[in-house]
Amino acid sequence: MQMAAALRKQLYRLMIRLGIDSLSTSLDYSAPSDNVREAFASGVFIQVAYKISNGTYLTVKDIKAVLFHRSCCVKSALQWVVYHELLHSNALRIKTCSRIDGTWLVEIAPHYYDLSNFAKGKIEVPLCRLYKKKEEKCLEYGSHHYD
Repeated sequence: MQMAAALRKQLYRLMIRLGIDSLSTSLDYSAPSDNVREAFASGVFIQVAYKISNGTYLTVKDIKAVLFHRSCCVKSALQWVVYHELLHSNALRIKTCSRIDGTWLVEIAPHYYDLSNFAKGKIEVPLCRLYKKKEEKCLEYGSHHYD
């Protein structure tokens, strides 16, 4: 993410030099922006893990319990994460992780996160919550958009 932020900053400086208007939503380079994390999520939307009540994570795809790899700097308080690698050792571990807003999943890949693709159980409930949250966002946006 640091490399992505550095590249973004470099491109922004180049745009200024060339006189190209920036349509960016944020110029805060101290932390990865939602746009970068959402782009990452759109590339690996199948590789998602969700935090369940006991503090462990389940992969959405295979419904397997996973832990963060020791090199992962993501904190365990996050509800939804995307990961790049799934490592098999004494336990399944996910590596190269990033927190995401779960509603991005149903926006990015509604075909994959269609509730009919998932069995009733541990993953269906949080996915239902994502759809409800997405509907609330749409209603909120619609009411403010036309005021």
